[in-house]
Amino acid sequence: MRVFDARSGQALTYGSQERAAVMAEADLFLTCLVAEQEFWPGDDLLAPVFRQV
Repeated sequence: MRVFDARSGQALTYGSQERAAVMAEADLFLTCLVAEQEFWPGDDLLAPVFRQV
């Protein structure tokens, strides 16, 4: 995966291990967010597939 770092002006390349670590961090963040409040990005988007009770 290639990412552009605007601060340094360079393209960074991440392998599968780095990508997995970033995805795990995002998963943890979203899990905590959903535990605190219902998560929905906005109105007039796609209908939610399911709703947590």
